[in-house]
Amino acid sequence: MTPAPTLEHAARLDAQDPLAHCRERFTLPPGVIYLDGNSLGALPRSVLARVARAVEHEWGVGLIRSWNEADWYPAPQRVGGRIAPLIGAHADEVIVADSTSINLFKVLAAALRMRAGRRRILGERGNFPTDAYVASGAAELMNVEFVALEPEAVAAAIDERVAIVSLTHVNYKTGRMYDMAGITRRAHAAGALVVWDLCHTAGAMSCALNACQADFAVGCGYKYLNGDPGAPGFVFIARRHQELVHQPLTGWFGHARPFDFSDDYVPGRGMAACWSARLPSSA
Repeated sequence: MTPAPTLEHAARLDAQDPLAHCRERFTLPPGVIYLDGNSLGALPRSVLARVARAVEHEWGVGLIRSWNEADWYPAPQRVGGRIAPLIGAHADEVIVADSTSINLFKVLAAALRMRAGRRRILGERGNFPTDAYVASGAAELMNVEFVALEPEAVAAAIDERVAIVSLTHVNYKTGRMYDMAGITRRAHAAGALVVWDLCHTAGAMSCALNACQADFAVGCGYKYLNGDPGAPGFVFIARRHQELVHQPLTGWFGHARPFDFSDDYVPGRGMAACWSARLPSSA
């Protein structure tokens, strides 16, 4: 029989932990064991000085010049490129902008337009409420139906009626993880597109969007990516779809020539057209 664990045994295991030194990278109160990265990551020590520089120097001194001199303007693409390797994507397939909810609505609307004539968004019961709420709203707006099934019934329900399969890769409550490659293959075989929610995947679990031939994905920055409170989300669109996507929120930065200040919208190319606001907002 295995002997009962003791405090001394636990201390030895802690001392041998190859990741123990990583705790020093974060600002945590003494004696606190923080396991709530699913709601807000701990503050990295390196962020304190970086935020101070952004506020005191880039904003306080640089003022409007910092849009260019401090690289504020391309920040959504630059940060998206840093996230891309964590989710198995190319740098030009990921952009940081808006919230998870807004990004999910954008890709659902865009994907429905790409599968005109199909009348169903297929989802799962027990998903994070935002995903169901947004899918229901998008379905009502686009005059299609949203059908949520038990997770084990989803794969069998993918047929020629389905435009989009919208799933969370790792369930927020149960930890259940879908077979991303298998579900994506099945959806494509039926002519459907797949939207993956990576809020509980990115930064915590292995993910290979391109290897799985994924179509779209969304995620947040404030959980396992350790963004700040209110950190913007991110959106992935596979290269093969980027010229076909017509997303519904056509903001100024999505224009091909924003500084023409034209009255007529002309979409930019690639992920730039998925930028729906002047700033990557968390609202």
